[in-house]
Amino acid sequence: MDAYAIEEILSCETLPSLPATAVRVLELSQDPDCTVNELAETIRFDQGLSAKILKTVNSSFFGLRTKCATIDKALVVLGLRELRNLALGFSLVPAMEAAYTEGFDPVDYWRRGIYTAVGAKIVAQRVARQVADEAFLGGLLQDIGIMAMLQALGQPYEQVLLSAAKDHRRLAAAELHAFDMQHPEVGALLARKWQLPDELSVPIRFHERPTAAPGELKEVVSCVAFGNSIHQCLTYDNKAACFDRLYEQGQRFFNLDRPTCDDILKQTANAAKEVSRLFELDTGASVNSEELLRKAHELQNADTEKQQDLERFAVSAVVRDGDLVDPITGAMTRLAFERYLEQAYEHGREAQTPVCIAIIRLDGFAKIVESEGLEAGDLAAIDATESLREACKALQETRLGRFDDATTIILTTSPLPTLVGTITAWRSTFKGPKRPTTSVGLTGCEGNAYKIFSKPRQILAIAYKALEAAEQAGGNALRAFEPGNDKRAA
Repeated sequence: MDAYAIEEILSCETLPSLPATAVRVLELSQDPDCTVNELAETIRFDQGLSAKILKTVNSSFFGLRTKCATIDKALVVLGLRELRNLALGFSLVPAMEAAYTEGFDPVDYWRRGIYTAVGAKIVAQRVARQVADEAFLGGLLQDIGIMAMLQALGQPYEQVLLSAAKDHRRLAAAELHAFDMQHPEVGALLARKWQLPDELSVPIRFHERPTAAPGELKEVVSCVAFGNSIHQCLTYDNKAACFDRLYEQGQRFFNLDRPTCDDILKQTANAAKEVSRLFELDTGASVNSEELLRKAHELQNADTEKQQDLERFAVSAVVRDGDLVDPITGAMTRLAFERYLEQAYEHGREAQTPVCIAIIRLDGFAKIVESEGLEAGDLAAIDATESLREACKALQETRLGRFDDATTIILTTSPLPTLVGTITAWRSTFKGPKRPTTSVGLTGCEGNAYKIFSKPRQILAIAYKALEAAEQAGGNALRAFEPGNDKRAA
């Protein structure tokens, strides 16, 4: 991360700033001696803000049993934290309008913010009610770093936005390439400059990387990340991949089944339009969630042959359009990669062609992150993935995946000796004072080996065993297992 450039952005005079009422609300909410009357009086003083809050708390989105005619009553019913977050949201949204530029699409920006905020709040109400307020505001403000970078960097940043084609998973990687920084980290620093509490700044920082969030705030970050997946299901074209990601996150984060995820998506679609009106934001045409789910379920329930065709299309769309693509390196995520592996395995078994895998792990990655920060780890992963992508151009039908921060995996239909030679040559050139050493495990399946590897994931398992052997040798080593010939290479 370029600390000087970050400071330049944060000191930009035209950045959005906290309105006076929001500043006072924050001060009072952080004061242990603050009384309910003091906070109510501050909000009442701003008549426009007061009216918006009362309209919101009495809306169907909140679903209160008794209506609140005054801010004092709203404070009693909702509590200080939720009222504080509503006041901040209604104060900050108009302040963002000052950062709009000619090349900026506010409809796309706020559609993502509103859908994510509503989805995050709804899932939090089911699984982590205590963070529902912060999940909503965290989702609404998740991209304030985009506003800051747009205002401070101008035309060069507009070009990066354009290159990402409204795909936020592409955007994070494009920002890192162009500016050595990303909007989540800029947004979090801006939130801290505004003195927003950690439960709001941390979701802004980790909304693209929920697994990296600190443990004590992982729940609220996971809710925001899940809200992002709902937004993608409702707005992205590649529905198969988007719903796969939604269901996978729902199960992994909250142990939610598919019908529950579908129900949360429907609630989000129905509530988002109302919340958009409450915040006086244009978020585009409403989404027919019933029709959307019907089409998604048609894809899932298609006959076997049609489903295989749809999955092949979905995988190519994943690679082409960025759904289920690692936001840092542009490689496939584990979910997308394993889907592709299954298809490659079935095709290879029928055609008796190779399916080979190499797993490359950056040695000492944890120490890099510990000593230099997450951004240094991201840059190391990008460097390794880009150089591997270049080195593998001569291989047949090659795909790269990223299973965790330190691990890149390659699948190719080239023979195993060819893959071993390619990776050996790459390791000989991937050297330098800022480049870590690598440990590599390789294996492949061809001909009679399909009798040994009866399932595609067994190929992965053996490649991981070879990687373990390389690491047990002290790292900075390569180990290859060829079925029928226990062949090891240093």
